Amino acid sequence: APASTTSLPNADKIARDNLASNSIPGAILSIPPRGNDQGGYSLPAPPSLPQIGNVISINSAGVPNQAGFSGVGNYSALPTPVPSCVLVGQKLDNFSLYDMNGQVWEYKKNKTGRMVLLDFWFSSCGPCLQSIPHLVELQRRYKNFGLEVVGVAYEKGTPEEKVAKVRPIRARYHMNYTTLFGGSGPEPCPVRTQFDVTSFPSLVLLDEEGNIVWKNQKDEGVDQRQLAELELEVRRGLGIRTR
Repeated sequence: APASTTSLPNADKIARDNLASNSIPGAILSIPPRGNDQGGYSLPAPPSLPQIGNVISINSAGVPNQAGFSGVGNYSALPTPVPSCVLVGQKLDNFSLYDMNGQVWEYKKNKTGRMVLLDFWFSSCGPCLQSIPHLVELQRRYKNFGLEVVGVAYEKGTPEEKVAKVRPIRARYHMNYTTLFGGSGPEPCPVRTQFDVTSFPSLVLLDEEGNIVWKNQKDEGVDQRQLAELELEVRRGLGIRTR
């Protein structure tokens, strides 16, 4: 159906021309009217914004209300929300979480491996801790071939308390891969929800295009058989001759 348009009463032609010339393909501009001294409406000329697919709401001062814009004349591409996850079917588009240093780690921008192995775990989970040495060995053995292991820890507490729980475990097991923190606010973590993680540990192997090529059996933990199966998938995906 064609997009509907809203008539702007008493808006002068220059304002409408400015709005049309600065339209953004793929974006929706929502601009509330502002009354002027003559009882009509005036529209601030919107700046040239980057092409994005988000909805941008511009307030009566002409400043976008979206996070990531700090004022008139200082516009930047919208940041990826944290936490966030976009999984379409069995293919990951992107996700973002905070790392041990409080920095945003984003799949599209920060991954270094051709294949990524996600490990969903938490610090007081015995089976999770038992699987860590195997993940350390996989990272050591296949990192140079293109594997990247990324742990996603689900801990309660403040960011500092989460780090305090995970740091000694990283030291004890000599963890040689990135650790991120799953969201633990009032809303469900979108990464955990999108990947349908219902038990820990949960392992998910992604290929170079983000397709899920292997997951451990739900609610069964990770046993030696599944670890052997995982390594076989890693070798196959990286083009390493199987034994």
